[in-house]
Amino acid sequence: MTLPVKTLSDKEQNYRYTGISSPFTAQWEEPADPGKFKDLTGQDLSAVANGDTCFAAFYPNSRNIFGFYDDMDKLDGPVDVMYQVTGWYSQPANDPLNGGKTKDEIQSAYGWTFRDSDATPGYSFYSGLTQAITWNVKPVTS
Repeated sequence: MTLPVKTLSDKEQNYRYTGISSPFTAQWEEPADPGKFKDLTGQDLSAVANGDTCFAAFYPNSRNIFGFYDDMDKLDGPVDVMYQVTGWYSQPANDPLNGGKTKDEIQSAYGWTFRDSDATPGYSFYSGLTQAITWNVKPVTS
């Protein structure tokens, strides 16, 4: 027996997707309406934004926010792939380094340390990298 599949319209759907993805180009601009999550939920986005401690760890909850999907349709393996993720606060008021804090204030508030020669940062910029992930669509045979 096959059950009929009903496609819901936006008005019938009882949930909203929170994440969006945008291609990064040299002419990239911040996506429109960066406060949408807060408008929908009443709180700022965080790793436990909806009160669920697993929010950021469970891909269906946080797709295009704390996770992404790469279908790799055009890759025949084996091939090594690499991902780099970079982020910043789109709203400067949310950045913990915004507001001209001194090194001592930053260290006291967040436990971050600086070398004597480092300039005091005025904004946060985060980056992570993973590389040498071997992708092979062909099954391993012995």
